[in-house]
Amino acid sequence: MPDVMLEKYDDADFHYGTEVFSRKDLPAENGATHMGFYLTWVLMKGMESAELRANAGEAVEKVRAREMTGRELLMEYSDQKLLPVDLNDEANRFTRSYYRKYLTDYSALFGKAADRYEVENSWVNYDRIAAVIEKRWAAHQSKPWWKVW
Repeated sequence: MPDVMLEKYDDADFHYGTEVFSRKDLPAENGATHMGFYLTWVLMKGMESAELRANAGEAVEKVRAREMTGRELLMEYSDQKLLPVDLNDEANRFTRSYYRKYLTDYSALFGKAADRYEVENSWVNYDRIAAVIEKRWAAHQSKPWWKVW
């Protein structure tokens, strides 16, 4: 069962409320691109929760088929938030220990933090960050949690 004490891992509201958005006049959905890539990785691994499957099963399958992006799913079905309730137990254990590092990995791969909101929501970019997440996942699987990072 997901950690009910943790309300959310990330929220697009936080990102599109930053000065970067107002200065660059970016669309609000750009604040969810990084979260969408992460959720897509979770879905591709089959680590979504039963609740997410029940609430957005068709959308989950569309993401897996690359007919819809994880960002679109977040914006439409998850109130623009990456939530523990959307992930299964295994994904939540990994996400609790990795998500902050994921933001660092994302910025390192795509550029400065100020530029992260301009990353194109494309399958090419998803594939790039998914390779990074997959390496972190492998490390997480092979080491005790206190030695992973």
